[in-house]
Amino acid sequence: MLRGPKRLLVGRPLRSDRLGETLLSKRLALPIFASDPLSSVAYATQEILLVLSLGGLAYLYLAPWIAVAVVVLLAVVVVSYRQVVRAYPSGGGSYEVATRNLGRSAGLVVAAALLVDYVMTVAVSVAAGVDNIISALPALNPHRVGINIGFVVFLMAMNLRGVRESGRTFAIPTYLFVAGAIVMVAVGLGRAVAGQAPVAESASWQVRPEQVGLTGLAVALLTLRAFASGCTALTGVEAISNGVPAFKPPKSGNAARTLATMGAIAITMFANTALRRTASTVTGEAPVVTTDAFTVDLTNRRVTTPGGQVRLTPTEWHLLEVLARHPGRLVTHQQLLHEVWGPQYTTETNYLRVHIANLRRKLEPDPARPRYVLTDPGIGYRFVASPEQRRRQPSAWGQPPTWMPGRRAGSGSLLRRTSRTTGAVSPRPRSR
Repeated sequence: MLRGPKRLLVGRPLRSDRLGETLLSKRLALPIFASDPLSSVAYATQEILLVLSLGGLAYLYLAPWIAVAVVVLLAVVVVSYRQVVRAYPSGGGSYEVATRNLGRSAGLVVAAALLVDYVMTVAVSVAAGVDNIISALPALNPHRVGINIGFVVFLMAMNLRGVRESGRTFAIPTYLFVAGAIVMVAVGLGRAVAGQAPVAESASWQVRPEQVGLTGLAVALLTLRAFASGCTALTGVEAISNGVPAFKPPKSGNAARTLATMGAIAITMFANTALRRTASTVTGEAPVVTTDAFTVDLTNRRVTTPGGQVRLTPTEWHLLEVLARHPGRLVTHQQLLHEVWGPQYTTETNYLRVHIANLRRKLEPDPARPRYVLTDPGIGYRFVASPEQRRRQPSAWGQPPTWMPGRRAGSGSLLRRTSRTTGAVSPRPRSR
């Protein structure tokens, strides 16, 4: 009774003397065994940025260096597994290496870790893919769980039909994914060279840090956590070493070449995705702001003077970046505190005074008479890059006062004046 559904699900059984027909060429082995690590690079960069954004935008400059570390580690792992497939052509990968060299118990620990890794990989990869689908089709969001389960069942059914059948099924989407990623990178680089670098719709969004004021050990731990999250790019690299017997002869040679191809594609995709320069998030403003004394490169996160590069702390850079995004415009104390330190610090103006003073000492020719980072007393700060902008700046105290009605003068009313430009309220002495 179950023969019909089983035959439909897993296909017809094969005689032992026909098992050679199921062996894989390199062309089919690549999408079967490499689909895991190749798909992982699609969200590895995202994981790095998500962790770093816990501290706000000021720490995103660490992303390229973390990506370099991940690329180096990925290259080392690929080279190591190429040695494994030649030394242990019977398959088994890490399990066989641990069992033969460290004993049965160590082999079982490795096997258990691999099983957990594969289960988590399926869950994370499918969930990430469904998230991307829903981002394009938001109406599917209520059916998120059902779509995830459907894809897992589909993957299970395809793998139950055998590696060769699943290879034919997965080859086209895998190669299309690789081609799409390479085309995307090529188009982006081409537009950047042409001076029309693409800017994401989310580029102007603000990031609210969950942790603020990180220094020393906290920054090191944040970096290590981001590196650990970025190592999802290594997920599934060992799959080829586990499946050496599934290759056509010469098995070890074909497996090693497939592993090298997979490593080259994965490193290329990840490096071009993660190591790209962060696009400027300035809308309608130049990514490079030039003054008479220094230049602020918002794209490369660098400040230079005629004497060389200026070393800013992450907090100082974040303050300067927020101000430089709005040249000539007032940025209030509350806006700066919320952006740099978080919403719980919107009243801690002493933080601003200390860091703005440090910023002026590094940028202003005469910190006692600032020309570029100007103060609107009691309100906020402005970044003024040019003399023209400076001449156009309205003074909070240079407008005719607008007297707001209070109590009668004879009863000690508090007379106030309000700037027509900023709406700032200044207390005046009580009338006598």
